[in-house]
Amino acid sequence: MYYSYKSKKKNKKIFKIILLILIVSGIFYLGAKYHQYLFFWKYTYNKISIELDEISKIDDIEKKKLKLQEISEICTDYNNANQISADTFFLTGKIHFQLGEVYLNKTFSEFIMSNCSGCLTQKASSEFLNAIKYIRKGMALKGSNDADPEYLIILAKSCFYNNYYTVKDTYKIVEKVTNVESLSNIDDIRFLSIINILNKKEEYGLELLNKYGMTDGDSIKGRFFLASAYSIAGKYTDSIISFKHILNNCSDNNLIKLANINLGKIYFNQSLYKESLVHFSNALRIDDRDNFLKIWIGKNYSALGEKGKAKAIWNEVLASDHTNKEARKLLGLM
Repeated sequence: MYYSYKSKKKNKKIFKIILLILIVSGIFYLGAKYHQYLFFWKYTYNKISIELDEISKIDDIEKKKLKLQEISEICTDYNNANQISADTFFLTGKIHFQLGEVYLNKTFSEFIMSNCSGCLTQKASSEFLNAIKYIRKGMALKGSNDADPEYLIILAKSCFYNNYYTVKDTYKIVEKVTNVESLSNIDDIRFLSIINILNKKEEYGLELLNKYGMTDGDSIKGRFFLASAYSIAGKYTDSIISFKHILNNCSDNNLIKLANINLGKIYFNQSLYKESLVHFSNALRIDDRDNFLKIWIGKNYSALGEKGKAKAIWNEVLASDHTNKEARKLLGLM
């Protein structure tokens, strides 16, 4: 009886030792197998993060696009092989977002300043959708409350560009981003200001912009963005004053043209057609081949009762671009 008990105790001890050896061996085996791979990815991840910062400084659009496409493929391959790394999903989303802005050929600030709603290309739209997909995967793995504010803003911007959500739902993504002064990207601050303005928080949005959006001093582009924000907020008098200040203090023909377009639209929407016509005509003097401007000039002529002049300029548009849908519609040819 004693020997039987002793034998069982000895067997249990041997079993525990064997189990411990197997566990330790397994840990060493997995460490040896994946250590090099994990170290390589950590190095690559850091390298890609640094490279992304360098790419943002590239002015050549084609070169920038190629570089982003290269690292996008690297990240996509890794994500396909490893479905549990939230950080790499976030990074991949950031890359696709930057590709979207490359195809758009505009930053968020330029998008707003150009009043460019509706001008999204299919390629840009596709990249913004990819950004949404990857960042949402990262949030699912890490938790939305733990997501870095930078990625929340990228997600919200991508939704804004693509009209993926309502403005209210897009605002919900970033409403917890309150430490605005810590944001290093001026475009992110300006986005937060606009999304607040669009959600009927005009005063806070404009305060945000004035305080952190670099709208003061000699920054003409900052002043231009502020003028655009006033217009979006429905503060048309402030917007008109700001745009006229830009016209009096700016030598950049592109900004002068855009300021005239914005003033033309504001006056048109207030039924001040003569004033609107002046500004669209001023813009046309800078670029006399711009059919967009001619369409608006025709609209002003029509509103002023000068139907013949309106038809003449819309026919001029069709002579240079027979597929122009708006000109055909305005002439009753649709």
